[in-house]
Amino acid sequence: MCRNKRLLLLVIFALFAPLAVSPDAAEVLPSDEIRESRYSYETVEAVYGSFPVSMKFGRTSFLKRESRILHSGADMIVTEVRKESSDEVAENEVLLVLMPLQDELETAKKERSLERKREAYLRRRTEIDREIAAAEKTMNETADAALRELQSLELQKTQVLYQQYVFTEEHEIARLQAEIDALKTAVEIVSPIDGIVGKIHVKSGSVVKDGDTLAEISGKPAPILRIQQNENERIARAHYGQKLHFPSGKEGTGEEAEGFLAASSKIPEMSAADRTDGWSIAVLPDLSPELLAEIEGGTLPGRLFSEVRLEERFVENVLMIPKEAVRSEETTGLRTVYYVRVLNEDGQVNRRNIQILEEDAEYVWVISGLEAGEKVVVKERSS
Repeated sequence: MCRNKRLLLLVIFALFAPLAVSPDAAEVLPSDEIRESRYSYETVEAVYGSFPVSMKFGRTSFLKRESRILHSGADMIVTEVRKESSDEVAENEVLLVLMPLQDELETAKKERSLERKREAYLRRRTEIDREIAAAEKTMNETADAALRELQSLELQKTQVLYQQYVFTEEHEIARLQAEIDALKTAVEIVSPIDGIVGKIHVKSGSVVKDGDTLAEISGKPAPILRIQQNENERIARAHYGQKLHFPSGKEGTGEEAEGFLAASSKIPEMSAADRTDGWSIAVLPDLSPELLAEIEGGTLPGRLFSEVRLEERFVENVLMIPKEAVRSEETTGLRTVYYVRVLNEDGQVNRRNIQILEEDAEYVWVISGLEAGEKVVVKERSS
């Protein structure tokens, strides 16, 4: 009886032997999950290469030159407002016209005082000119040589004092005249940059004092990017001179661009334990005229570039596969498990759990679970 049973088992095994699968599949999947391929697959081979360790940034904005115009000096009154909020403005274009705040009676007194000073100056000059002429005549008529020498020295002293008097008085008269002229001269406040008027803080008839804000001007956005970082972006990894890559926008706008970090608020040695945010400044040199025009026109980084990626370093000779070939699932313990589908030589597809290093790049670094040359499924199509 036992012999008959053994023969029956051998017959059954012979009948189903052609359906057996490769040991590679069996070592990964339960037998009820192994299937014959009924699909066509797009695959790639796991290969060794240079793996870019990078990270993506979010919350970016182009820097704008901002200018706040303050009043400096004596009180003045606004006589004319030529620009309003949101108006475009060119560098050196007039925004406001101011006049000194003055008392007309006080101004009239200053003008009368200046006139009297000028008249007194002219009278005194006439008197000194007469004194010098008389001294010269006396000296020329003196016969005694020694006395004439003394008179000559005295005359020279008088002439020097006269020149000093003329210089001092004319300088003071000019100063007083300038003060009076300033009271009647309009002061034009111009824009220091090309841009948009953010706000005009005064109106016609307003009195402005020293230190008052007159206007705010926003310049055109520059190809300088402010990157706001958070704890997920692992601050303190961004340092001066590191390269940044800017792929073209998702909507087909913009173009590929390169940049570098010019500043960062965090470095490892000085990062505060209680701070999880930070910022970096990136410069985009050598942009095309078209892309620069887009930036200056106000197009946001999110429309020009699909992402901002920092290339921290490259690890050589590591096993890599495209990120799109990797799938993931969460276990009951909320642990993420990564896996790929491997196409073996028999045309069968097996699930293979792998360990990876994921760094927000097109490729992932396979630490274990695959060998070079194995084919992983990227896409599948029904046959």
